[in-house]
Amino acid sequence: MTFSVPFWIREFVLLELLRPVYLRQVQQRLLARYPPGCVCRKGITRLCIEGFPRSANSLAVRLFCFANDVPVAHHTHLINNVRLALAYGIPVLILVRNPLDAIVSECIYGKRSVGDEISSWISFYEYLEQVRDRVVLADFDYT
Repeated sequence: MTFSVPFWIREFVLLELLRPVYLRQVQQRLLARYPPGCVCRKGITRLCIEGFPRSANSLAVRLFCFANDVPVAHHTHLINNVRLALAYGIPVLILVRNPLDAIVSECIYGKRSVGDEISSWISFYEYLEQVRDRVVLADFDYT
């Protein structure tokens, strides 16, 4: 028999009881893979803009940075960057594109299989569904 821990309990344990250790590990892993400007950093980052690849991430970041001279975490395409932002109280803008369009575009651009991209898309937005009341969603068609 398999026991599944409800989302809210898992998040409470990870982000409340083990918060300092968990956040430090997440940030270190992201900083090892991405430039510091892309990763949410407490006291530095003013906004986190994330989305599945091929969802107008570059356009949104460039337009925002053109209008606002503030540090923006972006382009990791990972939920952990969103987790950091929410834990640090940093506003989060999530870019959402039609799944079929985003997946097909990423398959062409990234040369990964359709199955891999579908799994990645589901994983990315599955977490965001749980925190949708704490983030701002921006529709690709209106961005």
